[in-house]
Amino acid sequence: RHQDLRLLQLVANRPGEAIAAIQIMPGAEQDFWQELMLGLAQYRSIAAEPDRELALTNAAGQLTSAVRRLAPAAALRCRRLDICSRIFSYGRIETFPSNDFEPGQPILLYAELENFATRATATGTRLTSFDAQLQILHDDESAGPIETIDLSGITDEASSERSDYYQSFELTVPSHLARGTYHIRVRLRDRISGKATAEV
Repeated sequence: RHQDLRLLQLVANRPGEAIAAIQIMPGAEQDFWQELMLGLAQYRSIAAEPDRELALTNAAGQLTSAVRRLAPAAALRCRRLDICSRIFSYGRIETFPSNDFEPGQPILLYAELENFATRATATGTRLTSFDAQLQILHDDESAGPIETIDLSGITDEASSERSDYYQSFELTVPSHLARGTYHIRVRLRDRISGKATAEV
């Protein structure tokens, strides 16, 4: 009901009331809702602005900020996991011609993450920190892992809040594997938020 009331206030051109905090909402959702209402209010006022492009830019920035406010409350998600031969930057990788590999062959794993947490450091940077586990599984995944690699305390610092983030891992195909079909499971735990995810 509080959200419906805020929307009605927005439609009634009462943005000051529409962006008022809803105290009963959890902190992250409350911040999201206020940022969202402010973004929508800015968008609705674009027709009265002399510089439409600038007004749209401001509204887009406000809505992006709203999404970032909600991310800490959302589930950690690995939206892309690839086996590749080279990683250049976010979204730029070089994959193998096929996923047929020889024992002892080195490969790279590329994982794009969403809804991760960051923490401010004493020097003003933003810190991310993860624990990871790589598991090689049989094709049917019915048995336990053939091999498990634990990687802890993976950290990264950036001068500003990250909107694009990926993790990369080096792995060598075990020399003792018989020919067949296998899967790789990547487990990740965000050390700052405590959230975890797994992808095969």
